Amino acid sequence: MILISKVATIFGSTGRRLRTWPAIALAAALISGCAGDQHQVEDRPQKYPDNYKTELLAFLRSYLNDPTKVRDAAIADPVLMPTSVLIGIRGSGAGGGRGGRGREGGGPSEGDDGGLWERRVTRERYVLCVRFNAKDRGGDYIGVKTGMAIYAGGRFDSFNDQPQGACDQMEFKPFPELEKLSR
Repeated sequence: MILISKVATIFGSTGRRLRTWPAIALAAALISGCAGDQHQVEDRPQKYPDNYKTELLAFLRSYLNDPTKVRDAAIADPVLMPTSVLIGIRGSGAGGGRGGRGREGGGPSEGDDGGLWERRVTRERYVLCVRFNAKDRGGDYIGVKTGMAIYAGGRFDSFNDQPQGACDQMEFKPFPELEKLSR
């Protein structure tokens, strides 16, 4: 606060200081938001995803080009692990504070006309890995693919179709529900 008032003094007369104060406060809020640790861990514990199979199947039904006759389906049990997530921080055009946060993907919030800043943070989430061999649009099998489903607050949050080694050590078991999926 002292630094801000000294910067405001540099701008001259009292009238000018009053006009520049909102801009200075906005700059200070933005700088202080960026100064924190980029890899902080969320404090609240995560809820175990009780309906993880049902939610994953609902997602895969719409995600796969052809959800029928999937082969070689396997799934690992959910495991709590740190994941890097992208969060969106919206700044208000008028007030300059931190606006609402959408889902962790960083979507716009309703009624907020400010710009979007994104940053990566590390959060503990339940993660499960799934393997499958699905058909492409032409009806040909594409080969076994691995994906990672991320659950926040006990609910399906996102899917990463290129988990880059996160699923290498997981213990997979058959996932017949995926092989029996219909449109």
